Amino acid sequence: MASLEGKVALITGSASGMGKKTAQRLAEKGVKVVINDIVPEKVEQTVQEFAAKGFQVMGKVADICNATAVNEMVKDVVERFGSVDILVNNAGMERAGALRNLSEKDWDITLNVNLKGAFLCSQAVHGHMIEKGGGRIVNIASRAWLGGAGQAPYSSAKAGLVGLTRTWPWNWGGKG
Repeated sequence: MASLEGKVALITGSASGMGKKTAQRLAEKGVKVVINDIVPEKVEQTVQEFAAKGFQVMGKVADICNATAVNEMVKDVVERFGSVDILVNNAGMERAGALRNLSEKDWDITLNVNLKGAFLCSQAVHGHMIEKGGGRIVNIASRAWLGGAGQAPYSSAKAGLVGLTRTWPWNWGGKG
């Protein structure tokens, strides 16, 4: 396996939970990590923790459901670190319940964070990765894409993410 030393990783939803653990594991391998979340205090706290450990870290508060915010975030990362070599589409959230009780807002926020956010972030880094001759995009889907009781929006979003991921080898695979 090639060394990850000096690579740059943007991990969405990485100020807590699985995203934070992923960022820490990458940072321990010498990767420059970008902590992204929508909550400024969580981003700042995580950046301080990582910096105290000697990790190369940058914090970016950005709503991954907003194309302008995503493009600005990626621009800032490239300006600071020179590239984005790894994108981990980790951010996720769930509004669960009986289908008849879910609102359109529940549906929209769940699909926007879990599917649209991954699409926008991938689209934003893709050009930079091609310019460098390659990169890695990792999408976190879970088994929820198979369906589950009370998980209509979440399962739909994760199934969409699996489908999106499966299209990329045909669209982007030959470009590294």
